[in-house]
Amino acid sequence: MFSRRDFSLAASAGVLLGGCAGAGSRPDTPAEPAAPSPLSEIMQGTAVPGMAALVIRNFGIETQYISGIRVLGSPAMIAPNDRWHQGSNGKAMTATLIAKLVDAGILSWERPLSQMLPEFAANTQPAYRDVTLPDLLSHRAGLPENTSDMDFFFTFHTDPTPLPEQRLRYISRCLQEAPVGPARAESVYSNTGFLIAAACAERATGQTFEDLIVRHVFEPLGIQSISFDQFGAPNEPQGHVDGRIANQQNDVNPRMFAPAGAMRMTLPDWARFASIRCKASMAGVVCCGERLTLSCMPLRVRHALRLAGAPRQTRWAYAVRR
Repeated sequence: MFSRRDFSLAASAGVLLGGCAGAGSRPDTPAEPAAPSPLSEIMQGTAVPGMAALVIRNFGIETQYISGIRVLGSPAMIAPNDRWHQGSNGKAMTATLIAKLVDAGILSWERPLSQMLPEFAANTQPAYRDVTLPDLLSHRAGLPENTSDMDFFFTFHTDPTPLPEQRLRYISRCLQEAPVGPARAESVYSNTGFLIAAACAERATGQTFEDLIVRHVFEPLGIQSISFDQFGAPNEPQGHVDGRIANQQNDVNPRMFAPAGAMRMTLPDWARFASIRCKASMAGVVCCGERLTLSCMPLRVRHALRLAGAPRQTRWAYAVRR
């Protein structure tokens, strides 16, 4: 399994630079890539095969930069509308889906895990039984980052059962592992929390996470380039690790891991999501074309949805940072 650091180093880099401070052009009308690209200078002396970057200003794409090749050893150059693996940036998308379902009355911010997935209550660590969606989405449920059994984790690469069933089997094991700390205390990064939140959404709706996030988040925003494949197509940028293409099965996470960050899309589509989340964080009104009252959300969920938590001058990369 890639750690957050490993993935940011291994993948061909995709960066989004934002200064969101008012109404402006739509994020689906990017400017022509600048020439020469400043990314070429940034890449000098590194092993990074290719990069792409967007500058967002006033909620619209001001400039798009690209540089380099899609795959080491190939002459194919990065193109403006290539799809990029979003890594853990997908967590903000998952949190947005959960917020939409709460807004629709399908889920609740206050309902404990023991009520959302009651079949696990008997074998779950007692410390997890009363955690809520805000705890799961803000890395404050006391959960470890991932399962400690990597052999078990890698079995999901070849698991033929439906993805919701795979997620339930995975989190059932995770909920039996000892917590790393008390719930609602210090934030401890956890992929598992987002998988549990997605499983709660699947249980409440009877639909897969993938169908839910497309219907409630991506389609309303006009995001059409979404893919849940971990490996890029032959004509897309590929991840790299240890100086080689990351094309071996265990180089990536299984597909069931999508809620924690296993989605691919173009940077202009990513900009659509980032811009609307930035607007919602600032105004608390519009998300995915419908009203979403952020003031009714727990504060820690609002921070999760705000990506880096700084709407006016924010930088996004595979690992969100200021």
